[in-house]
Amino acid sequence: MASSGRANGRGFSLADLSTLFDSMVDGVYAVDSGQHVVYWNAAAEGITGVTRDEVLGRRCYDVMAGTDLAGRCYCRSDCDTIVCARRGEAVSSYDVLARPGDGRLWINVSILPVCAAGFDEPLAVHIFRHISGPRMSPVLAEDALAAVSHYAGGAPVARPGESATDHLTPREIEVLRLIAAGASVRAIALELVISPATVRAHIEHLMNKLGAHTRLQAVVVAARRGLL
Repeated sequence: MASSGRANGRGFSLADLSTLFDSMVDGVYAVDSGQHVVYWNAAAEGITGVTRDEVLGRRCYDVMAGTDLAGRCYCRSDCDTIVCARRGEAVSSYDVLARPGDGRLWINVSILPVCAAGFDEPLAVHIFRHISGPRMSPVLAEDALAAVSHYAGGAPVARPGESATDHLTPREIEVLRLIAAGASVRAIALELVISPATVRAHIEHLMNKLGAHTRLQAVVVAARRGLL
């Protein structure tokens, strides 16, 4: 399948996405700026019953055909979540009734914008799980907290009333946001006027605090915590 964007030499590769997301229990799929599905993990296949070969290259709204509780079309061309991803903004925890293939299921979705090599605009990485039906905000808050604990691998998690930034320094958050934007160590050093060695130290510290094994995983955990 042809890439929808020019190679830009920045950001993560699709192989990086596979390394992080292939073994996840949550469904994950990535969408380019033209809303073509460019990645679909095994859990997405298991949850939806639709295989990777059936969806790659198709428009995401044709695959998921999602609506809200009232039946209004949620998945569509230039939907609000895709617009947010293009601006580099994460979208967390919304419920949608999806209709992949011949199925019909409620899913809870979070979207993380990820700069990827070969694409002009951030990919919209959808992380979703099957739920029994649309839920109220207090339940979502508890589930989101559990999800953070899962993705953080047991790292300290902010509880209700506790700031999610308590465990990261302001500088670490700056570095993390630049990583999410696809900046290299050298670019971060230039942006923050610090040495590359200091950048690497910040990255090591923030990854340890988030319980992440890769920079991309750190970005995912941070998005779940609302840090991006």
